[in-house]
Amino acid sequence: MPVSKANALVNKAKGYHDRGDNDNCMKYCNLAIQIDPNYAKGYFARALLLAEYELFEAAIADFNKAMGLNFVNDLVLFHRADAYMSIGNFKKAVSDLTQAMEYDPENPEIYRMRGAAYIQLNFKNKAMEDLNRALELDPYDPIAYYVRATCYMMSNDITNTLENLNQAIKLEPGSPLTYFARASIYESIGEKEKAEADFQKAQELGYEEDIFESLMEEFDDEEIYWQEDEEDDFEPERIFRVIDNRDKPEREVNTGDSEPKKSKKSKKGSKKKKKK
Repeated sequence: MPVSKANALVNKAKGYHDRGDNDNCMKYCNLAIQIDPNYAKGYFARALLLAEYELFEAAIADFNKAMGLNFVNDLVLFHRADAYMSIGNFKKAVSDLTQAMEYDPENPEIYRMRGAAYIQLNFKNKAMEDLNRALELDPYDPIAYYVRATCYMMSNDITNTLENLNQAIKLEPGSPLTYFARASIYESIGEKEKAEADFQKAQELGYEEDIFESLMEEFDDEEIYWQEDEEDDFEPERIFRVIDNRDKPEREVNTGDSEPKKSKKSKKGSKKKKKK
């Protein structure tokens, strides 16, 4: 049967990916799709790889194709949201993450990413709710503390901004971006010695300001899908901008063979969609 053949090719692609051979990973994803153009997991696996190559529009097209073939779950929704975040379409990211929560309502990564999306849409209260929930579910996530620091900074709450950055550094002391962020806050409140120490630490850890600035310019130049909000006092020129996906560890290509998680709602009978 073509499906079993396509499945074998996708598994082979995953094996190549795990060995760091992305060229052959792409080759076997393409072969799986050629053999069976209706094999949804082939599109899903290729979408994950395209996202790693930062070909986000192409990745979204493959996620859409997989979903059009009734492969809709928390994994697909989460990763499509991730791609939408990367191109600045935060409204669509929020929509996908909200659906993903119906399948996996206790996944802290979903709340953290939706919180980051809400920050970009200037929905501070919604962002804070999601980030608090993310940290309830996983109190050891340094990225969630970093993103929550961003949210506090939007309200000029320096005390809580620093507390969250301190916790992020405690949990992940090797992050140069967090030291740079804290240094910027110290500098803004006149704590020059602490600022200099953090700037120095950030540089020792490999932080390069010109790379950071180029990322910001690239981000600002993208077509951002903004949403009107009553909370219009956020100053976008502030140092804190959420780059939630810029410094993640390399993902495993999960083709969705494992049984996706179901939400409590779906156990009651209503069919929901899923995430990774």
